[in-house]
Order: sequence, then structure tokens, then C-alpha cells
Amino acid sequence: MSQTETILLILLGFSLGALIALFFGRFIWNLGLRFGARRMRKQVPSTVAGLQTERDQLRAEFAMLSQRLSARLEEAKLSAAEQMAEVTRHRNRVDMLVAEQAEKDRSLAALQGEAADAIRRTAQLEADLATANETIAVLQKDIAERNAIIAELQRTGQMPRPRIREDATTEERLRARIDHLTGLSRVAEATPTEPQLPMPAPADPALNEGLAKAERDTEDLRQELERLDAEWNRKLDELGQVPPEKASEVQPSAVANVISLAKRIRALKNDIAT
Repeated sequence: MSQTETILLILLGFSLGALIALFFGRFIWNLGLRFGARRMRKQVPSTVAGLQTERDQLRAEFAMLSQRLSARLEEAKLSAAEQMAEVTRHRNRVDMLVAEQAEKDRSLAALQGEAADAIRRTAQLEADLATANETIAVLQKDIAERNAIIAELQRTGQMPRPRIREDATTEERLRARIDHLTGLSRVAEATPTEPQLPMPAPADPALNEGLAKAERDTEDLRQELERLDAEWNRKLDELGQVPPEKASEVQPSAVANVISLAKRIRALKNDIAT
């Protein structure tokens, strides 16, 4: 067999195979069209009733979805309102806390001011207390001195009066009274005429009685001195032994001492009574 025949046989076989494949492909194509048309008929309604039913079903599904969305929207609105109310409550609470904190700050500032004032008052009171303690010490010292003076006055006031003879002259009686009052005069000179203590001293009845008696004796002595002075001047005038200008100078120191003693006794009595 020649080479040309071989090529022709190959071409003939290829042509037969292509023809068979063409017929087989057409058969498969038609079969696919049939299956596709059948599937489309199942999916797409073929009548108006089917279309209306499908439309009603879609409307019902849309209504349900709309209702669900509306319910969710209402829930969201309620939740938002509750959250806003909660936020408002929290905001009001925060405002109240801020106001309370401001009030507490003001109260704290006031308390700090009061504490500082109390500290200043405490320091002032401590200074006053120290001054009072010093004053008390001075007063106690003065009281001790006054008690010593009062004891001396009591001792002097309780001394018995000197005895005077019945046949003694007027000058002797006068000298005896002056000697008796000399002790009181010495104590009265050591006693201040004005009160130096802020607190009143207790009055002793015996001391008051002694002072009153001394004052009466001093007054009697002054009157007697004046009477004796007048009588002495009168006698001198009658006898003509002393000039009138010298007669008035008789015993001036004794009268002055008696008057001064009377004034001191009155001042001491007033001091003790107050």
C-alpha cells in the first residue's frame, strides 16, 4: 500500500469520527434543552393564579418584616428613652454631688476658720491664764502682807489701855492717851489708805470694834486737846505771860498728829469694810 492510500484512509476515519461526534453532540444539546425547559416550567408559574399567590405571599412576608422592624424600632426607642432618663438621673445625681461637695468645702473652710479662731482664742486664754497666775501670786503675797497687818492691828487693838491715876493731871492723862495711840499710829502709817486688792478682805468684828474704839478715843483726844489749848490760851491771856501771836502756836504738832491718826484710822476702817 502506498503512502497516499494511507493518508486517505486516515482522513476518511477522521471525517467519520467527526460526523459521529456531530450527531452525538446534537443529541446531547437537544436533551439539555428539554431538561432546561422542564426546570424553567417548574420554577416559573405558568398561570395568573400562581402569580397572584406568589404576590400575596411576598406581601405577607413584607408585612411581617415591617411589623418586626416596627417592633424593634419601638423597643429601640423605649431603650433610648430609658437610657436618656438614666443619663438624666445620673446627671442630676452628679449635680447634687457637686453641690454637696461645694457645700462641704464651704463648711470645711468655715470650720478651718473657726479652728484658727479657736487656736487664737486658746493662745489668748493661755496668755490671760499666765497673767492671772502672776496676778494671783501677787495677790497672795499682798494677802499675806495684809493678814500680817491685820494680825498686828488685832494685837494692837486688843492691848489694854494704860491705867491713869485718879489724881493725875490733865497733861499726864493726855500723855497716857497719846502713848496708847502711838502703837495704832505706827500700824496705820504702814497701812495704805486706798485698797490695793481687787477682792474684799474679810472683816473681823474684833478688829472693827478696836478700830471704832480707837477712832472714838482719837476724836475725844482731839476735842480734849482743842479744849486744853483754848483753856491754856485763855489762862495765858489772863496772866499776860505769853503774847497772843505765840499762844496760837501751843501744841500744834500734837493736834496735827491726832488729826492725822484719826484720818488714817477712818481710811483703814473703810478699806477693811469694803
